[in-house]
Amino acid sequence: SVLPGCKVEPVVHGENRSSPRLESEDKKEAQTEKPKNKEVKSQVGSHSHGNKKVLTSQNSKGGESGEFELKELKEMSPQEEEAVANTIPKKQEEEKGGRGEGGFRSWAVNHLKRLFAIHFIHVYLTYLIISSLLGGLIIWGIERSNLRSSYVDCMFIAVSALTSCGLSTLDMGKVRFGTQFVIWSMVLLGGATLTSIVTILVRRFAMQMNIRKWEKDHVGLPVDLPASYYTDVKVLGSLVLVILGYMMFIQGVGVVTLAIAFNVGDYSIPFEENEVNTAWAAFFFPVTAFSNSGFSLFSQNLIPLNHNAYFLLYTSFTLIAGLSAYPLLLRLVIFLFYKCGTTRMKRRLGPLLRNPRQYYTYLFPTYETNFLIELPHVRFFFFFGLTPPSGFFWGETRDNIALICFQLMKRTSS
Repeated sequence: SVLPGCKVEPVVHGENRSSPRLESEDKKEAQTEKPKNKEVKSQVGSHSHGNKKVLTSQNSKGGESGEFELKELKEMSPQEEEAVANTIPKKQEEEKGGRGEGGFRSWAVNHLKRLFAIHFIHVYLTYLIISSLLGGLIIWGIERSNLRSSYVDCMFIAVSALTSCGLSTLDMGKVRFGTQFVIWSMVLLGGATLTSIVTILVRRFAMQMNIRKWEKDHVGLPVDLPASYYTDVKVLGSLVLVILGYMMFIQGVGVVTLAIAFNVGDYSIPFEENEVNTAWAAFFFPVTAFSNSGFSLFSQNLIPLNHNAYFLLYTSFTLIAGLSAYPLLLRLVIFLFYKCGTTRMKRRLGPLLRNPRQYYTYLFPTYETNFLIELPHVRFFFFFGLTPPSGFFWGETRDNIALICFQLMKRTSS
């Protein structure tokens, strides 16, 4: 019969215990065996196994894997069974919400911790609110004596920059350099790419903390975490480096080339007429184009630069690379590094190609990526290749046909 409050564990020796020779050997091993861990407490219980009583000894740190040792005992009297049952600590009852001393206090503390637990969504919302209010306050302090704008107008521009909206209630050609710098900084910090990097770093940090806690709680025990835990940490770190390199390369090329293009021939005239510094414009436009925010340094937006062919081509590519084609180009970069990299790089980048959704929101499997590649061709065909029939809603029909094409591509890829 099982004593109340005792944990039943099966005998793990895997031998037939009816043999007298095996019983004598086990007794000798039990007598000569010394405790390996000084922190092991005598949390014991007993249960029946055949004609013998089996004592279960649990490590003080608790757990489910490799933390139980089973020892065979002789037939115990009722007095011995009662003594064994009384050795169960009161702490075990408190953890289960029992009536032991301090049980209600530990229950209340645990529930308060759950109620006021800090999650990433809380941190992100707090970041958006504080950044918007603080950015609006800084812009209002700069432009209060210049354009005499209200705080609401300045806060609107700060929110527009932080969310990559691009709407403005102030003339960007007349605001001061400090306001332009604040808008540029908020566009950079609020972009989807950089924000997604923060989520990856938070997740990687949480995984590292869990691994350290596991290793600390299982010191001296033959229990190891699966290798995938350590692999995921390395994969996330490599992903952050790839995303940062992708973003910095595209924007860095723009800074260098636009600084040259804005000072060649007649292309510098619009900057001289509008009193815009060409070096500052070379830093400003790549960031706003990559985040698709749409801010400009001219009162007429980009009309003064309508004859600068290189600027228009680079801005068009950056607009696509920063948003619409970002999943495609990022997967292409990872694929190229995987094919041309070392064995160590292949081990870290391979999971991103096999299970992309497990690590990053903007990475897709093979058939979804192929669909995104073919989507511009499908759009061109349905918008320009076919004449919209009359008598029914063409947009809904077009979407249904595109969905059918997607399902066919999915079956073909699988």
